[in-house]
Amino acid sequence: MPEQQDLTPRELEDQEFREQGVQDPTKRRLLIFLSEGVVLGTILAACGPDGKPSSPTAEPSPSATAEPSIEGFPDLPFPNKSLLLEAKNPYAGAFGLNPEAIEISYGQFTDFKGTPFVVGLDSATRIPLVITEKDQNAKWNTWKEATLRNIGQKSDILMGAFAGGNNMGPGDFENIQRVLNREYGMVGIYAGSSSLRSPDGSFDFTTLRGLLRLAKQNGKRVLIHPLIWFSDIPNSWRNLSADELMLRGKETIQAVLTEVKNANLTEPPIVVVTNEVGAKNDIFFQKKGIGYVDEFFGEARRILPEARLIINDYDNHTFTHGVFGNNYKMTKDVADRLSSRNLIDGVGIEAYTEASNLPPLDQIPAALKSYGLPVYITEFAVNIRNLLGTRGERFMKQADIYENVTKAIVSSGACKGFVDFQLGDRFSVHQNDPKFPTYAKNAEPTPYQDDLTPKPALYTQRRALLPTA
Repeated sequence: MPEQQDLTPRELEDQEFREQGVQDPTKRRLLIFLSEGVVLGTILAACGPDGKPSSPTAEPSPSATAEPSIEGFPDLPFPNKSLLLEAKNPYAGAFGLNPEAIEISYGQFTDFKGTPFVVGLDSATRIPLVITEKDQNAKWNTWKEATLRNIGQKSDILMGAFAGGNNMGPGDFENIQRVLNREYGMVGIYAGSSSLRSPDGSFDFTTLRGLLRLAKQNGKRVLIHPLIWFSDIPNSWRNLSADELMLRGKETIQAVLTEVKNANLTEPPIVVVTNEVGAKNDIFFQKKGIGYVDEFFGEARRILPEARLIINDYDNHTFTHGVFGNNYKMTKDVADRLSSRNLIDGVGIEAYTEASNLPPLDQIPAALKSYGLPVYITEFAVNIRNLLGTRGERFMKQADIYENVTKAIVSSGACKGFVDFQLGDRFSVHQNDPKFPTYAKNAEPTPYQDDLTPKPALYTQRRALLPTA
């Protein structure tokens, strides 16, 4: 007799029912189908009151023992139990549910190309857990978990997160990578000066090269963020003349994008060329004026013409609201200026959100559409430092915000990329950098807890990505 671990899930169930005294094979098959939520009328009709075939001719043929299909989808088999458990367990943990009590229902949706796909959802919450679609030969693909990556693809949205985090200890980077590889399809790589230079000011691309190599190996699209940001430049630059400052900036763009080019990525990277243009401490703007943006974008286009070049800012996803002041007009003016010169491919929206100071959701779709360019969310996080209640209550309020803001962004039809800013609350700058303006020990802004277990926000964000019609 083979060992138990050699049996398929169906054989294990058959063995369990046999040990419970159900000797008739037809009745065992029926019980197995019922345990999977399927009632096969043909077998019911073939069984008498004692559970045995009503006549010899009613014995099921070999074809009758084929994989049962989902009601409404006659050729679609059920997802296997191991996948369902893999999807259910962390979800149940996030919401405090019993995994065995979660009932799955199946719904059909249509992707951005008009192609149907099927999602297995928690019947009670409509949270997506597993997903599949037909291949080019009209055959159903293998079921997979309904991750942000897999759902986002259906709306032509790259879902991503940043590689690594702040204050990582031994093993933390590897654990973050495991989460990123499971859930996301794009990786954000921080390219500020502090991450690319040695103490003496010379370039050190060791980390950048390693992250680019990992991204390529794991099939991830890449966001480089940012090339030029006045808040992260060598201190020696601040005393340079305008021309010398521009020269240093262009040298940085050349060096970083040459590294990106040499990585031979399979898809063009998305590159934030300039960050927070015209802000109070923007030394490039102070010394050179708005024209510095044209020069830096032109240099980036020359070095890596296939890259998707974007401008980036915060508080620019509505017309009037802002945590620190509204930057919509500046972003729009600069984007229009660059677009007229064919130097820009998209607009970066940080979409940082304070739970106690929410943006007007009805403004978000119109504001994003008004840019007339693809939009990329670059630093999404929901800081709950000012929320009251128990930790569980605060997490549930955060989950609602994650869902509602994500829905508003997706409904614009302009979003092509969406990055959750850092994974794991204790790795977030909002929670571990006292110099950061949004710092708080209880910021807890990411969709993952300190130990990288999912929070409810991860799953409500998944739900927000599902098409509504």
